[in-house]
Amino acid sequence: MKRGRLKVKKAHPKPAIADINRDRAHANIRLKCRILLEIAAGVAKLRKIHTSAGMLDVQDLSAIPRSLRQFHLWAGKHVLGTQAVSVSFTRNGPQTVRANEDLRNEVDAALAALTGVLAKPLPAAKVQTLASLRRELDLSVKLQKISEAALVHEKRRTLKLQADLIAAHNDLESAKKYAANEMAKLRAELSSTQSRRVTAKVVQLPKDRN
Repeated sequence: MKRGRLKVKKAHPKPAIADINRDRAHANIRLKCRILLEIAAGVAKLRKIHTSAGMLDVQDLSAIPRSLRQFHLWAGKHVLGTQAVSVSFTRNGPQTVRANEDLRNEVDAALAALTGVLAKPLPAAKVQTLASLRRELDLSVKLQKISEAALVHEKRRTLKLQADLIAAHNDLESAKKYAANEMAKLRAELSSTQSRRVTAKVVQLPKDRN
C-alpha cells in the first residue's frame, strides 16, 4: 500500500514593517483627500442653499488646509459620510506624497476642489427697503390677528359643542328616568287590574245547591 506524500504548504513571507508603514501612510493620505472632497461638496451645497434661501452662515473652515504644506500638517477627527462615522487622521511626511505620483495627483485634486469652491464669492444679500420691511411687518400682524381670531372662534365652537353634548346627555338621562317611572306605573296598574279580575271571578262562583 502506497503512502501518499504529505503536501507541505509554502509559508508566504510576512510583509516587512516598512511595507506595513507605507500602506498605513497611503491610507491616511487617501482618507484626508476623501475628507477634503466631502467638505468641498458640503460647502458647495451650503452656498446653493444660501443662494435660494437668503442668509445662511457658512461653517468655519479656518482649520481646513488649502496648500500642500498645510495638508501635510493637517491632523484631527472628522465625521465621515452619511452614516456619521467618526474617523481620525494624522500628519504625513511630504516625501510619502512626492514618492508616489498617484497619491500626489489625488492630493492635488482634493485641494483644487476645495479651493475652487471657496474661491467663489457668496451671492450678495438682498437689500430690503424700509417700505418693504413695513409691508412685511403689516402682513405679519394681519396674519397673526387672523390666526388669533380663528383660534378664538374654534375655542367658542368647541365649548358650544361640549355644552350641547352635556345637555343631550342630561336629556337622555331624564328620558330614561321618565320611561322607567312610566313602566313602573304600567306594571302596577296591570297588576292591580289582574287582582280585581281574580277577585270578581271568586265572588261570582255559583253556590252549591246540595
